[in-house]
Parts: sequence; C-alpha cells; structure tokens
Amino acid sequence: MKKFLLLALVFSLAALQSSEGQIRYVQASDFTLVGHAVNRPSGNPYHRIDTARFSLPSGVEKQYLCPAGLAVAFRTNSPQITARWSTTPRSLYANMTPIAQRGLDLYIRRDGEWVWAGVGTPSENTHEAVVVQKMDSSWKECLLYLPLFAELTSLEIGIDEGFSAVPMDDPFRHRVVIYGSSIAHGASGSRSGMAYPARLSRSSGIHFINLGCSGNGKMQREMWDVLVESKPDMLILDCMPNPSAKEIAERTVPFVHYLRDRLPGVPIVLIQTTGRETVNFNHYFANMEAEKRAAAREAARILKEEKVPDFYFIDGEDFLGLDHLGTCDGTHPNDLGFDRMINKIAPKIFKILSRYGIR
Repeated sequence: MKKFLLLALVFSLAALQSSEGQIRYVQASDFTLVGHAVNRPSGNPYHRIDTARFSLPSGVEKQYLCPAGLAVAFRTNSPQITARWSTTPRSLYANMTPIAQRGLDLYIRRDGEWVWAGVGTPSENTHEAVVVQKMDSSWKECLLYLPLFAELTSLEIGIDEGFSAVPMDDPFRHRVVIYGSSIAHGASGSRSGMAYPARLSRSSGIHFINLGCSGNGKMQREMWDVLVESKPDMLILDCMPNPSAKEIAERTVPFVHYLRDRLPGVPIVLIQTTGRETVNFNHYFANMEAEKRAAAREAARILKEEKVPDFYFIDGEDFLGLDHLGTCDGTHPNDLGFDRMINKIAPKIFKILSRYGIR
C-alpha cells in the first residue's frame, strides 16, 4: 500500500511540474462550504459539526471530525485545478479506496447536470495532486467533495496564474438530514461523491446532509440535540445497521418521540437495515440480522399505532440486490450497491417530500 501511495505522489508531482504556467493556491475555506449540519464550526471548518458545542461519545466525535458529505463550491475559469491538502494519520481501511478515504472528488456542472471531472489522489498524510487539467477557459461551477474517513486539517485549491476562482452560492435547496451508519457515511463507495447522500443531492438539487457515523449511529441520547439543531426539512434515520436488536427495541421509540416533540411538522423517516451478504452462510449473523429487522419493524409498528404524526417507515431487505454483486465486503455497498439502494429508497423519499411541498 505504501508503494502505491508513493507512486501516486510521484505521478501527481510530475503532473504538476509539467503543467504550463505557474499555479496560484487559495484557501478552500475562503469559498463556500456546503454540507454542515449545524452552522460552520468556529474552529476547523472541515469538521461536520462543531464538536466543542456538544458532549458526544468519543466514537461519534471521531467520525464527525471527518468531512464526509462536505464540499467546496466555487467558480473558476482556470484550465487546470489542482489541490494541496493535509489529513491526520489514519490507517487505510481494507474496504475503502484511498481516494474515498482521504482523497478529493470533483464535479463540474454542465447543462444543469453535475458531471464527474476528476479526483485528487492522496499520498500519505500531506497530499498534492492535479485534479483536472487541459480544460477550456470558460467559467465553470465546481463542487469538490472532501474525504470520507480522514480528518482534513488544511486544503488549498490551485488555479493557473492569470485566471480566477470565486465563491459560488450553495447549489442546493432545503435540508434533508440523514443520520446513519457507515453506509450513510459513504462506505464503501469508490469516491466521496459516490456516497448516497451526495448522489441524491446532485441528482435532485435538494440538500441531503450527511450525518452518517460509521459504527456509532446508535441513537445515543447525545445525538438528540445535534439533530434538533440541524433544523431539517426532513429527518432520515438510516441508523438501523449499527445498534443491536435490544438497542433498537429500547431506543427507537423514545428517540423518535423526542425529535417529534421538538421538530413539529418535520417528516421523520425510519429506514430498515440493509440486507447483509454475511448472513448467507453465517448462522450467527443471520439470526442477529433477523432479530434487528424484527425489532425495527416492531418499533415502527408501535409508533404508527401511537399515531405519531409525520412518521414514515421504509421497510425492505433487498436494497442492495440479491445477486451478490452489491457490496464490497458483504456489508457495505459498492457503487453498484449504492445505485440499487437509491433506486429503492429515493422514490419513496421524494414522494414523502412532495407531500410537504419540498421539490
């Protein structure tokens, strides 16, 4: 893996050195940052929430230091876009590409559609790369997604000398907050822009804010105020993969009641856990997952029986398909799995949103 990262760094530096003209770097934080759940943090602007404002379990805080779902929005007429960035040391995940974990992912809007343009390939902890080059000098709207699973400590965007880059208005409207597990967080898409909240945002123009919390989306009491202060137009709870069946049974109903009381009129959508391929031959996991799905259905039944207003449940077990091609490791969706998941849940989500005039 270190050999791969070294080769990537050599390639990136060679590309930089061979580019025509000089490169001028600007702080990415001077541009528009989209995706924060609760305002922009007063400290590191690339944290998803200001963790100093909330008393969070250490595992939750660690994941919210990662800028998953955050993106830099800017306009430029530069024929080339480069980047320099730093991430804190973190082991590479076996089920995650280095580009997704600590790289960058660029999209440029063309004819009203966000089109993939290039990636920032990471090296070790300090990175420098050409993201895209040899473009024309027309003005372009850019959306640069930040790493999924590494804390970002600095980011500069480079443009060719003699050209300009300026902040762009947030391209998304409304606020759909997704609180979830590593799947909502983005594991295991190939790039950060392939996480399903990001894909839903680009395809719809509605802002799906990523509060996925890998391994730690367990409906802890400490999350209540974070979600309330996120001021969502819709709240999606896609956290069923993380808690045990016992935790689902004990926490789901009071969790929804607390949010319902403090977010009147806001639709709350509970999504069933995805089917895991690990259950195919492992009887322990098969029983555990069956118990979790049953607990989620029972919690949804209780909430509906209580006639909790504006509560919805999206059930199902085959979000990722049944042909064994939809996951990276038996649990986390690959790009195909995310595509299938979106095809299953998006029509239901948008149907609910339309009932509230959100389009």
